[in-house]
Amino acid sequence: MNKILPEEIAEKFKITVDHLFKKLGNESWPELCYEILDASEAETIHYEILNTIQNSNLREVGGNNNIPWERGWGEIFARANSLGFQPEIIRPQYFDSHKILRYSGKYIRTLSPNFLYEFDTLLRRIFFSIYIDDVAKIVELGCGTGNSQIILSKLFPKTNLIAADWAKSSQDLIKLISSYLEKDIKAVNFNMLTLEGGESLDIDSETCVLTVHSMEQLGKNYKELLNFLLNKKPKYIVNIEPVLEFYNSNSEYDSLAIAYHKKRKYLDGYLSELRLLQKNGKIKIIEEMRFGFGDRNHEAYSLVKWECI
Repeated sequence: MNKILPEEIAEKFKITVDHLFKKLGNESWPELCYEILDASEAETIHYEILNTIQNSNLREVGGNNNIPWERGWGEIFARANSLGFQPEIIRPQYFDSHKILRYSGKYIRTLSPNFLYEFDTLLRRIFFSIYIDDVAKIVELGCGTGNSQIILSKLFPKTNLIAADWAKSSQDLIKLISSYLEKDIKAVNFNMLTLEGGESLDIDSETCVLTVHSMEQLGKNYKELLNFLLNKKPKYIVNIEPVLEFYNSNSEYDSLAIAYHKKRKYLDGYLSELRLLQKNGKIKIIEEMRFGFGDRNHEAYSLVKWECI
């Protein structure tokens, strides 16, 4: 049995363990136990993923269709509204289905209860505490059920928070969270494809714009949003997304993730566009990081932090 320990996470982020815990504050380290799949099991998973890519009708992203999210977040809101709000209630439903994951170049089987939820929460805390600082406002685009808002409110109690999503049920959830936390969080209906609702985001030079697993839904249709951000000129942008450019096409492990990413038509060309903008003197990329974690199909926890010039 293996455990994800502070020492290895600190090494991934190139900081000391003391620095890591200083960033995390008083939050405890979760029990994250797993086992690495042996060669035979890994091969089985490989062929299962390949079969899914080749033969399943996987939902493609990139279209202006928020019905799945409206329905999903609406179900969570109804439950939270009837049972009384607790942070665990807003855990996305799909978290429960993932027992085989990718971690550090290997397939792993989770052994701890709620492994994905606990590790996701931990990683958000770490990413936010390391890469967000010195801003008056944080605007999250595609906030979903509001998991990040709970974490941000604890890490940055004096910072103004704006939570935006294209599903109206998300705004209902944000209002519940705001009441629960006794913190004013502005809920905005914003469509990243059409930019409807953009003026309500109040983005200015003291703003961090944050996305977590939301720009992936844009596919190749990210340029309108990118131009919107270039015009608004926030202090910096932090994206935690699946990044196609980080994969190594010569690796069988990565090639499968590339095939799945392309089958779903996830975010495509974004980092390459940012690198071109940097070359042309329009932006500065502050950090690029492949963390190496995701579900069995691909990695969704890569980071890009950049700023306008």
